[in-house]
Amino acid sequence: MKIPVLYTTFNRLEYTKRTLPRLIEATPEADIYVVDNASTDGTQDYLDDYRADLLQSLGYPDAVDRVDMYFKKNNIGIANVMNWFFDKTKDHEYVAKVDNDTMVPDGWLPKMIEAAKIGKVDVLQAKHHFIIARYKNWNEMENDQRVENLNGCPCYFCGEKIVRYPFVGGSGVVIRRTAIREDIKSSGHIFGWSVYQDERPEIKSAFYPGVWIDLLDMAGYNKYAKDANMKYYSDTGRLELREVDAQGNVRVLLSNRYKKPGQV
Repeated sequence: MKIPVLYTTFNRLEYTKRTLPRLIEATPEADIYVVDNASTDGTQDYLDDYRADLLQSLGYPDAVDRVDMYFKKNNIGIANVMNWFFDKTKDHEYVAKVDNDTMVPDGWLPKMIEAAKIGKVDVLQAKHHFIIARYKNWNEMENDQRVENLNGCPCYFCGEKIVRYPFVGGSGVVIRRTAIREDIKSSGHIFGWSVYQDERPEIKSAFYPGVWIDLLDMAGYNKYAKDANMKYYSDTGRLELREVDAQGNVRVLLSNRYKKPGQV
């Protein structure tokens, strides 16, 4: 049985042209559910043509059978798309999610699932460039004993430490399907997914440094996309614990389960 992977799009057509072929090539063990959330920039036409004509010519002869397209007439929000996906994949042990700004490496999915099993975590996200509100860098978070005490002893897979955290983001992530027992509340931001994890201590979430994903919105990668929309980046909320948009606006999401000494 192949592993269901949710791939979500909303505009940013230039991103989709880069990341969807990469996902198909790098993830032969997946059934890919492409869900467009009512794009208005030609994305739906591109996806329609892509599935009908391009998959075969790009050298993925089985891709037509393992890539399904779904087009929403209205933007129902990322949380509702995830709820729809979880409802369709109830019989699977693990599922995954990748957004259309994410470049995944070869072999990422089986390695992530194996790491999740070894680490006994329910939600595992690959390492990526992001800004963490309470840390100077990744290593400071990775070595924070308070996080380990909160979430259990550290685990290792392929020499990399599985970093437990109250919540992770929503792209380049594998999820143990039975851990998701209720709908995610739609808040209009990706933070709804983070809050969902944070409010349920029984869900064990973590980052895995052994797989690196590139998020095109971050670390200067938006030079690759002609239609990069920083307002979209700001309005939807990305995967960091702190985000800074092009205008310098900052939003911070702090866990209800973990605060540094003196933090309120």
